[in-house]
Amino acid sequence: MVAAVRVYGSDQTHFVDTYAFLDGGSNISLCTTNLMQRLKLRGTEVTRKIEGVAGSKHHQGFVVAMKLKGLQETDLISMPSVLAVKELSSFNASIPTNEVVSKYNHLSGLNFPEISKQKVEILIGADVWQAHVIHESVEGEPDQPLALRTGLGWTLFGPEPRTSGSKGYAVNCVQSANDILYERKKRMFNYDFPGNSQVSDAPYSVEDKQFPQKAETSITKLNGHYQRELPSKKDDLILPDNRSRKYLTSMCKLRIAKGS
Repeated sequence: MVAAVRVYGSDQTHFVDTYAFLDGGSNISLCTTNLMQRLKLRGTEVTRKIEGVAGSKHHQGFVVAMKLKGLQETDLISMPSVLAVKELSSFNASIPTNEVVSKYNHLSGLNFPEISKQKVEILIGADVWQAHVIHESVEGEPDQPLALRTGLGWTLFGPEPRTSGSKGYAVNCVQSANDILYERKKRMFNYDFPGNSQVSDAPYSVEDKQFPQKAETSITKLNGHYQRELPSKKDDLILPDNRSRKYLTSMCKLRIAKGS
């Protein structure tokens, strides 16, 4: 979901036209430092840890404030806290064009403003929810793109089969240098299944604390072998000794096999 926008700095006399990516899965908004410089903005220098599907990475940047609106919209949307970083992931392949629109009958009548510099320089997270509000939608077939009118104007969402194969595949994530595939997969697994992580910040329950003590005190040596009680919530639980039953069962099977 990419839209053409006009971005303003501290006042509305100086602006830059560029593209913005609507990322509802992010809780922070980002822009490039190059855009910050073109808008002549000054911000507070910070270091922020940004987490993504590929792991986490500390980014040095500047927190700046700006306002923006869709090129065909009139309402301004405030973005009081935007982290300016050196680079954003490439979303250029998702920029909607009128060439794509002309291929689908259900998109006829829609017009997408095109900017000469085909580059996404802003990522708008859920912290600026006004930009994500859907006011209208135009649907086609299941394998065709959906047109959505957001707070920043019309954008496209969904598959574009005629061109997606040549553009490759993209996953919105934070890329970190010198990170091997094994470490990335392990972090993804531990994120989805935190109970399997070797390190846990969760406190021990009462039963968790009692189990090691019970296991240690119940260990005995019998006929040269060590044994201990099975862990149970009931202290008075007595299980039947089925060792003799197993022995009798095996003897009966042996006699049947011999025909006796």
